[in-house]
Amino acid sequence: MQHARFRLGSTSYVYPGDLLHNARSLAGQVSDIELILFHGAAGSNIPSKASVNLLAEIARANLMTYTVHLPHDLPATDGERADSLRHVQKIVQLFEPLDPYAYVFHITSAHAGSAQWTEGALKTLDALRSLMTDPARWA
Repeated sequence: MQHARFRLGSTSYVYPGDLLHNARSLAGQVSDIELILFHGAAGSNIPSKASVNLLAEIARANLMTYTVHLPHDLPATDGERADSLRHVQKIVQLFEPLDPYAYVFHITSAHAGSAQWTEGALKTLDALRSLMTDPARWA
């Protein structure tokens, strides 16, 4: 009988502390950690390159992966898309050393379901696909 294989994951904020503290604390207990990112007027938790390299070391030593949850909803409107995608590209480049299992994002829900929103959301998805060598990583 063949058993189903599954992965156990967790968010990056289980314990009080930053991304590195949580990665160290969760290492060996989960298969994947979803790095919940935020960036705005209230602050940012986007790590430095040095911290990303430490996260990669933790993952390698514990045979685990990371999923990167983008810090902003992506726009479905043409006017905001270019700036937003430049920010996404910087994040994708920053997290390359992690070889993320996936990237999680949300598209703004203002006017969701309308034909205009749907068309804009599809344009955003097409633009995201061009940023990745493996579009299957976008969730």
